[in-house]
Amino acid sequence: MAWKLGHVCSQWRQVAINDPRLWSKIHVDADDWEIRSQQVETIFRRGGERLDLTLTSFDDPDHIIPTYIRPYATRLYKLLLHTDLNLMNKFIRLQPGLFVTLESIRLIVDIGKGFFELPEGGAVVFEDATSLRTFEIIDGGSSLVQGFSPNWSLPWSKLTRLVIAGFAVLSTDVILLKAKRLTLRQP
Repeated sequence: MAWKLGHVCSQWRQVAINDPRLWSKIHVDADDWEIRSQQVETIFRRGGERLDLTLTSFDDPDHIIPTYIRPYATRLYKLLLHTDLNLMNKFIRLQPGLFVTLESIRLIVDIGKGFFELPEGGAVVFEDATSLRTFEIIDGGSSLVQGFSPNWSLPWSKLTRLVIAGFAVLSTDVILLKAKRLTLRQP
C-alpha cells in the first residue's frame, strides 16, 4: 500500500516514505519474490520497531531465514509463516533469543509426505519469546496426521491462545497444565 500511495503525488510520497505505520505490515509471497527481494532492506528499514510479517509459498527456502527472518526477528511482533516442511524443519532449529518481542505466531505447514524432525530436546526457537501470547500451528493440507507434543519450548504459562489444527495432540493434559492462561472457546 505504501508503494501505491507514494505514486499519487510528491506530497503523498513524502508521507508514505516517512510514516513507519505504512511499512509495518509486510506480506511477501512467492509470486512477487524477485521484486520483494530487491526491496527488502527499504521495506524493513521504513517499517519501524514493530513488524507484522507474512511469508508464504516459497520455492527457495534457504533464502528465507537469512533474508527475511533472522535479521529482523527482534522487531517482529507478529509472524505468519506458510511454508513447506523443508523450511519449517529449518525454522524450528533457529537459536533461541531471536524472537524476544514476538507476540503472535501462526505456522501453516504444507507437510506433504514428510514429518517434523524435532531436534533432540524439542523446538527451542521460542524458548526466550517471553512476549508470546498466541501460538498457532496448522497442517496446511496434508492427509497425514502427525503428533504435536509439549516438548516445544514455548512460554506455555503466558499463552492466551493456542491453536493446533490437523495434528494429533500428544499429552494434552501436560499442555493444559503448562498453559494455565488458556480459556476454552467453543467453535
